[in-house]
Amino acid sequence: MSTTQNFVLKLAGPVRLIRSDGLEITPSAAKLKALLVLIGTGNGMRRPRAFLQDMLWSCSDPEKGGASLRQALSAARRMPGGTPDLLMINNDAVALNPARVKVDLSLPRDCIEMPEFAEGLDVADPEFEDWVRDRRSEFADACDKLRDAVPTHHALAARVKAAMPTGRKRPAIVVLPPVCDHSSVRAHAEILTADVATHIAQLGEAEILLEPNAVANGEKLAVQVRAMRSGPGLRFQVQLAETAVPRIVWIGDVNCANAPEIHQDANFDQLLVDTAAAASAHFGRLSPEGTPDVSHLAFQMFAHFPFQDGNRLRRFDAWFDQHSASPKNSATQLAWRARLRLVTLLERSSSDRHAFGEAVEFSRAAMCMNTGDPMVTAIAADVALHVEGRVELACELARTSAVKCPRNPFIHAILAQALARAGCPSEGYAVAQRALRLAAGQPNQSWWHAICAATAIKQHSYADARKHAELAHFLAPTFRPPLRFLSALRFHAGDEAGAAEALGTLKSLEPDFCLQRMADETYPVASMRGTELLAVTQSGLL
Repeated sequence: MSTTQNFVLKLAGPVRLIRSDGLEITPSAAKLKALLVLIGTGNGMRRPRAFLQDMLWSCSDPEKGGASLRQALSAARRMPGGTPDLLMINNDAVALNPARVKVDLSLPRDCIEMPEFAEGLDVADPEFEDWVRDRRSEFADACDKLRDAVPTHHALAARVKAAMPTGRKRPAIVVLPPVCDHSSVRAHAEILTADVATHIAQLGEAEILLEPNAVANGEKLAVQVRAMRSGPGLRFQVQLAETAVPRIVWIGDVNCANAPEIHQDANFDQLLVDTAAAASAHFGRLSPEGTPDVSHLAFQMFAHFPFQDGNRLRRFDAWFDQHSASPKNSATQLAWRARLRLVTLLERSSSDRHAFGEAVEFSRAAMCMNTGDPMVTAIAADVALHVEGRVELACELARTSAVKCPRNPFIHAILAQALARAGCPSEGYAVAQRALRLAAGQPNQSWWHAICAATAIKQHSYADARKHAELAHFLAPTFRPPLRFLSALRFHAGDEAGAAEALGTLKSLEPDFCLQRMADETYPVASMRGTELLAVTQSGLL
């Protein structure tokens, strides 16, 4: 690999060595990790060879210990994904290259309990055991002093990544300090507050404000969390409120039974997602004329997603045509325009032959403007999968987005489809089901069930696929993908009358539809290709 890569050695929590492109290259061997920890905590990231040998091979004779050290240093220099100059070695000492490596002892933004220094690292040498025990004690004391010294709102501010100012009019999230009945629940409340604020902001490029009276360019919505002890668990309540009136817009609460495992509780996840959905619905409400306002467009796109209704498709398309030359077009708006073009293709609601090229063009332009936005990246994955047929790229982009937004159902739905198409159908179906659970408070439930149906088809779970497709069709009778699935699934199950009914409905929605067209490689039934389900195209039912 190129020697231009740099590295971060994280020591708060589990030891992690991360490359500047985000790839983690932490060695699996405990002594190699310990070697990095010892060198990284030395003065100037440097340790004498004799010190390292005494710490890790104190029970070996000097000659054997020296040989073991040399072998370990050689292995460290050859780590997969590393660079030869990661370590600087001479006869007396070993150092981490200061031009390549930075040691990071900062607390993770998403931690609920204070992490341990070099958490989980265990090397069976008495000298190292004594040394790491002392370092862990010192680190724990420093963390306690830090928590006591930092005001709550400052600690919360450190967890919230504010959006970069752009000078455009856009909505703003005002983050209020949590209200807690005991200091022991404050860290949990801060985590939920930060997660809610950043998740809402990511959906529509909202600003994040840490002061209620801060000036914003657009409408403000305040977020406040209340947390209280409830037996062995915790109870959370999230409030969304307008700041000008003031008026409460939405309240959601949940009980989490096991406080130590709160960050793994599905109820905690659901509360966060429901809050973000409520904020999107508030920011995304349409004007009486149904015309999107530029400051709230991304939230409107998400709140009314996925636009199966033809009138809504045309309304958004007309808005984009009207504002296509605006210099204020953002990466998010371009990405959603690509998504709109993609929906048009999948729904076959337009015969525009330029739609394929425009979907790719808008998506790539959005990525060039802002490759770090997880929603932009997720839509790029969607376009890569359904328009360009680049399955591996779609998986890579969708995984990157899902890591940044682990509770975003839209991103998980895209990842599910990419995994199913990439030869991992079981994983894809599992991710699709998680997306469906997370999307419980989202609009257009039919789409999430359609994703479950598509991924279930790829793993040949036709009974599950039909269950989801039937429900998707019931919820949105004119939504076309579930009808395509149902025509094939019903025919495969021997229900020819049901298959003919689905085909007839499709024909009424797509005047040029016929079985021969459905069999064509360009028809949007990618999830059924390579399965026996397309036998319906030879059925003669239409």
